[in-house]
Order: sequence, then C-alpha cells, then structure tokens
Amino acid sequence: MTAPAHLPAMHHLTQRLWTPTTLWHIGDLAWTHHQHTTTPNPAHTTLWHTPDGHLAAWAHITPPATLDLHLDETHPHLADDILTWFH
Repeated sequence: MTAPAHLPAMHHLTQRLWTPTTLWHIGDLAWTHHQHTTTPNPAHTTLWHTPDGHLAAWAHITPPATLDLHLDETHPHLADDILTWFH
C-alpha cells in the first residue's frame, strides 16, 4: 500500500503542533488514512498553505460526513475555508 503524497506534509504539521493535549498524533494519520481501505482517496483530503508555502492546516473527510482537521492556531482565518470545503 502506498502512502498518499500529502501524508508527509500532514505529518510535519501534526508533529510541529503536537502537545500532550492535542487530538492528533502522527501515528493517527497513517491509521486514519489506511484503516478502512487499501486505496486512500486523496480527494477526501485538502491542505491549506500560508503565502510563503508552509502548511497551515489539513482536513480529511471520512464518508459520509465526518470531518477531521488540524489547524495551526496562528491561522484561525482558515477555519471558514475548511468548513466551506467540507460543506
């Protein structure tokens, strides 16, 4: 099974933002992307970058309607974009 191309960037953001109280750990990402399917659907994941190219947020939809996301708190304005994408 091949990891999705976006997974390393998601790992980097998740590792950078990790604290003992955060929801996501980098091990959770691989599990989430591979637990129910042998072919992850990249259409269910979107990344948001800062103007200088750094990853600021990712979101993943698990059908039919579960949204998982991780947002760098220094970019709260992206929350509206994430919710619009999900809707």
